[in-house]
Amino acid sequence: MKGAARNIFGTASLAEPCGYLASPISPFGIDQEHPCFARKVLLWWGPDYISIYNDAYVPILRHHYRARLETRAAETTVSSWFKPNRQRQKIREDRRHLEARARRLLKGYLSANAPRKQRYYEVIAGAAAACQPGVSDPHLENAQLDQAAAEAALKVVKLREHQAIADNDQLAALITDAYATVAIAYRRASAAYTVDEEMQKLGTAAVHLLTIATSYMAAQSAETTPRDDSIG
Repeated sequence: MKGAARNIFGTASLAEPCGYLASPISPFGIDQEHPCFARKVLLWWGPDYISIYNDAYVPILRHHYRARLETRAAETTVSSWFKPNRQRQKIREDRRHLEARARRLLKGYLSANAPRKQRYYEVIAGAAAACQPGVSDPHLENAQLDQAAAEAALKVVKLREHQAIADNDQLAALITDAYATVAIAYRRASAAYTVDEEMQKLGTAAVHLLTIATSYMAAQSAETTPRDDSIG
């Protein structure tokens, strides 16, 4: 190992200290006062010229790149200031089209009796089923699928509002509110509300209700499916 260090650093006094650090007898707790750490060391490694340097070389880098780093930081600040934040944009859009409807549905659900709750389950589960993305790409992440479902539900809400059928009657309002609730639930599942505590809480309630609704409908379907007791 000392020979390898000498090949890298030549025959200068740095070769021996670095050979010592690379040897098997070197303790794990390296002393920062070791002569090797007093020398400025910079290595370029690989075809990408990856820089490997020690603490003593940092002041040189700091002096050489200070202006460049400051310029880059200023450009990043300006870019961040003017660059639209997609996540917050989506949250503002959800607040405008979905929040009030989802809150109205959740409030109505909590005050509904058992038969009325079943109606909520049917509408919510139906909306969720209609918004499932028709893709089978195994490379898509769950968050991407959740976002696709949320966008599909939001599109339905916007369409019903545009066609002025969102609140024609009680049933029409319930259907529109169900799609809004489904959109918020899937948005919450995709971690889109991490920067907004209020929407995060609303999304959590929507996820719980969606889970209850789909579980209830699955149980109902299992009960009504006829059993085949014939012997094949």
